[in-house]
Amino acid sequence: MKQIQRVDPISIFEEILNPFKGNTGMSPRTWEVGTREKPTIIVRRELVEKKYKAWQDKDGSYHEELVKEDSSE
Repeated sequence: MKQIQRVDPISIFEEILNPFKGNTGMSPRTWEVGTREKPTIIVRRELVEKKYKAWQDKDGSYHEELVKEDSSE
């Protein structure tokens, strides 16, 4: 039995039951996989967490300073 994928679901309920599972990690313009000689370019985003020291001076100015990670930890 072939599953039919809906382009525009009729209701939120139907979308929850059968969400769109597009081609993960590849943009819609690059559906085909490249070769070593002519690779497909894909874009991946990643969330990076950074720590900052933050403080406010008596004059109301706000400051942040990036906490450098110690590689020896």
